[in-house]
Amino acid sequence: MNERLNKADLIDKVSEILADKRFVRGGNRKSWISKYHLNYAKDDVIKPVLSACFDAIVNAIGNGDTVFIKDYFTIEPRYMKAKKLNATGFNNMNINKIVPPHYKVAIVPGEKMKDALRCCTEKGSSE
Repeated sequence: MNERLNKADLIDKVSEILADKRFVRGGNRKSWISKYHLNYAKDDVIKPVLSACFDAIVNAIGNGDTVFIKDYFTIEPRYMKAKKLNATGFNNMNINKIVPPHYKVAIVPGEKMKDALRCCTEKGSSE
């Protein structure tokens, strides 16, 4: 728990999930990718697909579009108005700062993500 996954870790996790699956490649039905080949296909297959997926999400968000992946999550850009921050800093100095208007990424979890969070909460409360 509290593990931080980077892109290489995600590629490994995807290859673990797909290890028992058979994928037909090319036009020949007898040619398929086995578990052995999938370990060597990480850089050739999984990494470019995962990169393309992330790039497509980033491009959609950059265009102001919402990305909805059913049961997993929704990612959308949200417009934040300008705010005036009133804070007391060091030696009770008043710090008045204006944060300009900007966009922020909002992630709304789907059902599978909510179930994962519920499981995480149950594990945390039992420990």
